[in-house]
Amino acid sequence: MASPIKKESDKLFRHGLIVLLVFHFGSIANLVFQYVTGHALSKAEFGILYSMLSFLLVFMIPMRALQTTISHFAGHLHEQGRAGDILRLVRLWNRKLIFVGVPIALVGILLSGQLASLFHLTSAWPLVLVFSSALMFAFLQVYVGAFQGVQSFTLMCLVANGWNLIRLGIVIILVKFVAPLAISGLGAHLFGSVFVAVAGFLMLKKVVGVTEDTGAPLDETDRYFILSVVALLAFSVLMNGDVALVKIYFSEEVDYGDYARASLIGRMIVFLVQPVAMALFPKVVAKGVATSAHKRTLVKALIMSCAMIAVATAFCLLLPRLPLTIIFGDMAVDARSVRLLRVIALGMAPLALSFVLLNYELAQHRFRFMVPLTCCAVLYVGGVMVFHNSIWDVGVVLCCAGWASLALLLTDTVLLTRKITTE
Repeated sequence: MASPIKKESDKLFRHGLIVLLVFHFGSIANLVFQYVTGHALSKAEFGILYSMLSFLLVFMIPMRALQTTISHFAGHLHEQGRAGDILRLVRLWNRKLIFVGVPIALVGILLSGQLASLFHLTSAWPLVLVFSSALMFAFLQVYVGAFQGVQSFTLMCLVANGWNLIRLGIVIILVKFVAPLAISGLGAHLFGSVFVAVAGFLMLKKVVGVTEDTGAPLDETDRYFILSVVALLAFSVLMNGDVALVKIYFSEEVDYGDYARASLIGRMIVFLVQPVAMALFPKVVAKGVATSAHKRTLVKALIMSCAMIAVATAFCLLLPRLPLTIIFGDMAVDARSVRLLRVIALGMAPLALSFVLLNYELAQHRFRFMVPLTCCAVLYVGGVMVFHNSIWDVGVVLCCAGWASLALLLTDTVLLTRKITTE
């Protein structure tokens, strides 16, 4: 009899559509959040808010290693008929976060005053909220990974994106009735993460807690987690590092404010394919052995992703003024913002497809791709450090790094898949 995971591998389109629909309820809430803050905050305050959220994303993307780790091993437990053991796996990682993650977050909070000057901030509070939110996001990813591993995609998306809805409601109240400041958006972000993390644990107990724990030993997960962190950190630097780097090297509001606005829209291309990557991951879980079904599922995922990326990129290139006007309410969008959006979109498009390939390699328990991906991230940061006479340099370096990472990842995946096939 086929395993549950293999049986579900032919339903990528169906599950991808479910994830797409439910996932993008959160995406819509995120878009409205940007609309509300983009209108209510000054360009300087929005620049601070978005630079801090981008800085937070540099941590959040590597923390998805928690999601991929839990999903990978929960998928194996689910396939082996040991669903009751998943709750024990989750509790194990919650304890690790308490003993390791909390002290790290406290160090970041204590250093916020020193880091504030690096980002040209007059207060340390934005960074305090960033480090606190990063810790809560880590707990959240544990529950997202558990639901993903058992292919409970609706609950996975509710936990992964529910904080967006909570954040939106809180930020509307804060910017309208308290203060239209960057810390209002960051505070709403933290509250949303705390609320949904608690809800995620309660929902998970209802899903897998009804199955008896076998008491059998769990597989070692630390090595997989550490390698996943390195891989996702490299990708995070490529995807999210540009706004933080712009904030560091360009102190003028017109520079970091305009770049933050354009980057917000261009980065949506990567977020657009996340539902496909999340639906793909548990369907191709293996330990370095790709089956024919896995390869067919990967091809389907790449076709779906390419179609979405092509449409989104074309929209940014052909109608760049429309999203800028809708989100920021500026009917006189200048040519500079239009050019910035086009350059960033061309840099984000290859990164979106790289994200799908990265998830496939992680699910297959293969990490050779880390070397070229890390090299691209290092060269990207180094390139910006050398070439930053204008914000255009940041966009150009992003494009070069993005297309280089896609070429190297795609080559590595093809070679590994072909090697496994011949063997």
